[in-house]
Amino acid sequence: MIKNFKFLFLNLIIFGFANTARAEGESVIPITDKVKTNLGTLENNVLGGEPIEPQIIAANIIEVALGIIGIVFVTLMIYGGYKWMLARGNEEQAEKARDTIKQAVIGVIIVFFAYFITAFVIQRLGESAFNPFVAY
Repeated sequence: MIKNFKFLFLNLIIFGFANTARAEGESVIPITDKVKTNLGTLENNVLGGEPIEPQIIAANIIEVALGIIGIVFVTLMIYGGYKWMLARGNEEQAEKARDTIKQAVIGVIIVFFAYFITAFVIQRLGESAFNPFVAY
């Protein structure tokens, strides 16, 4: 069991730094460039440059959190598939593996629906905050 977790942790570290394509078509910036840019921005702020807006900080935190959730999802899917493959006809082990896969899918669906609902509510609150007297 410990050996399996070491294998999963190693895969998480190796594949966790892979870049993903974005749906809106913007170019993919390697993570090292992002870190350099953020460190440069942080350096400018410490030395009296322009402050970072709270919305940008929150967006960066959400982006990192969703990336971690995606990595956990893929890891659980691989782990569930691996366990299912090693079940070799043992129904109890195969059922546990299927349950792991089902729970991973349900978990990621819940997280993304929560994100979409929150983004929708925040967008509507922002519109009403900036345009309080607009008749709809």
